[in-house]
Amino acid sequence: RLGDWAQWWLGRAATEAGFEVRESVLRVSHAAALTHARVGIRVALTSEHALLLSPQETILLDSREGTPHPRAHIPDDLHRIRETDPRRLLGDLYTAILRRLK
Repeated sequence: RLGDWAQWWLGRAATEAGFEVRESVLRVSHAAALTHARVGIRVALTSEHALLLSPQETILLDSREGTPHPRAHIPDDLHRIRETDPRRLLGDLYTAILRRLK
């Protein structure tokens, strides 16, 4: 529900977590607050591989393998969405006329 989604964002915004990486060890401060807010930690290893981790005080990054993320497909006719659509112009005109007549 939309209310649950809003509560999650409010909880996420209220968390103040700190991160420190030394020698492939990620240390998370206030990890319990992240768990309470149901927030995960995303660590980008490369532009194509990333980790999505549950919050813990200490995370060993060497022992984890990244999950490949597929690149978004950009259609060849992307410019088409910026072109004006005469049907929309007619629909907007029709709506404006109906509003004036009310």
